[in-house]
Amino acid sequence: MLISFFFFKIFNATIFSLFILIVKEYVANQVYMMGHVADGRRQGAAGGVLLMAYMAFVILLIFKWVNEVYFVCYQLPAFVGFVVIAELFKLMPSWRLSGDRHVPAPWLAVLAFIAAFTLEAYSGIMLMAVAFALILNWPQRLRDAWRSQYVAISFFLMICCGTALLVTAVYSNRVLGGENLSVARQVIDFFFASGHLSHDAKKHCLSLVEGLVVPGILLVFIAFWRRGGKGGSAIIAIFGLPNFAMIRWLGFLLMVIFPTAIVTAAISLKTGADYFDFRNYPWGGFFLVAELFAVLAISVPLIWLFRGNSMVDTARVFVVAIFLSSAMVRVLDGASEQYEASLKIKQAYSAALTNSVPVFDSGLSLDSVPMQVRPLPTAASPSWFIEGYFAFFKKYYGADTTMLFK
Repeated sequence: MLISFFFFKIFNATIFSLFILIVKEYVANQVYMMGHVADGRRQGAAGGVLLMAYMAFVILLIFKWVNEVYFVCYQLPAFVGFVVIAELFKLMPSWRLSGDRHVPAPWLAVLAFIAAFTLEAYSGIMLMAVAFALILNWPQRLRDAWRSQYVAISFFLMICCGTALLVTAVYSNRVLGGENLSVARQVIDFFFASGHLSHDAKKHCLSLVEGLVVPGILLVFIAFWRRGGKGGSAIIAIFGLPNFAMIRWLGFLLMVIFPTAIVTAAISLKTGADYFDFRNYPWGGFFLVAELFAVLAISVPLIWLFRGNSMVDTARVFVVAIFLSSAMVRVLDGASEQYEASLKIKQAYSAALTNSVPVFDSGLSLDSVPMQVRPLPTAASPSWFIEGYFAFFKKYYGADTTMLFK
């Protein structure tokens, strides 16, 4: 039991470490490419080492290890969705740069299919973000649209996302936490009878309305801008190519953050839970895609500062050093407590195999742990949850246990 437990921990650590390395490598490559385009030259070794350390700790802050379920259901799909959206945006003519390297179209289509059928929240975010970007980049001649690679992949992704959402709506049969009003009804009440709504419901309705209205205003503004004979090329001419390369990822972030707000607010209204709260499950999981875009939106201007000026270099090293030290504290914070909790779970598993007592005190205060991440069944757990653990012990450990925990 002890040996298998530690092998399981090593296996999880290895898989998650490989995932973190892949994420860091992809994000760092995007930063280097944008920095090269913006600055016109590559950075020195010192700047590169600092940047790589900065990127590593930022990625570790975003993708902290929680458990296997959170990794498979949130972190991995979020990264795949981020890659799909980012590569599609980079293919679109208004934001295409000569220095870009792209994922080949067949592989991008495969990734789009996988990303669409992972988590329905990410499907909704991708559907709205790509639709908004496609409107901004729609060719003026219709016959040119169907010859464009980015149009074909965008429509393929939107069809897959729409299908995934439809399948989820029809077949999920999820039990909600309470009898909540429909999302549309709560939004109507927000305008005409706000006194009937809770404070959280009002906050979620406001986020939903802002996420819908602000992009609509931007689309109207851009339509008038184009009607006046201006467009993406005019923007590049005004700001200059280097600055355009810097602000491009900020534009990508804006196109993702509004769909993220809409989806998170709608799910919060539907379920009655506050999915904007990073302290509760899923700990801001719906924001992971937007957070990766934010990393690039912030990091590319940092590259612009690596320009050889001694005062700028000194200030940059000082700021990055402070950030790295604080980030290291946050990454390592709670590591000992998490290890102690894993040892307590191992002791509980050992007790379950003996089935010596009806209730075993794990020392984890299990009833205070959310059901989505509760590692052991308690007397207050639903029957399906208890029976699932009994079947788990029977299947994988050969133990007919009826032990509960507290």
